[in-house]
Amino acid sequence: MLDGRLVRGPQGLAATLGPFPVAPSRLASAKHDNRDFDYLYRRASLFVLRDHLRHHGVILDGEDALEAPEAAWAALIDEWCADAALALAQAIQGAAAIIDVEAIIIASALPDSVLQNLTDRVESLLARDARRMIVAPRILVGRAGLHPSVRGAAMVPFSELLGIGNSHHPS
Repeated sequence: MLDGRLVRGPQGLAATLGPFPVAPSRLASAKHDNRDFDYLYRRASLFVLRDHLRHHGVILDGEDALEAPEAAWAALIDEWCADAALALAQAIQGAAAIIDVEAIIIASALPDSVLQNLTDRVESLLARDARRMIVAPRILVGRAGLHPSVRGAAMVPFSELLGIGNSHHPS
């Protein structure tokens, strides 16, 4: 959103932060291929969390298994949150250096407790570096439930029909 309007850009990819370049992961479960940088989607996603757990022998039994993780998993989830938060904070700082944004919404299909842990860590990292940033955006937790990106994408055509959206740029 820019000035209250949905802005998608010429290719419809505005604010697609998944391919944002970030430092490589420090997790033992990460695929270390000697790159100087990695991409946000390879650091901060539910898939990466599941892969991290699987790497350590934890096989999730259904979508709701993360809602009440076993004690043995908690440390692994916390480890992933720390790594993902570093990547998210780096991407947010990069984006905020380019465009003046009021807030960043972190939304995911993660359970609320995991999403809150991740968001708290991002806020802490940004607060630590706030003096180096021109303006640090507020960090908000998205409460769209499961599959927030799908819901958001589904709203785009309706926004455009109602004159709320703009597929190219603000006028």
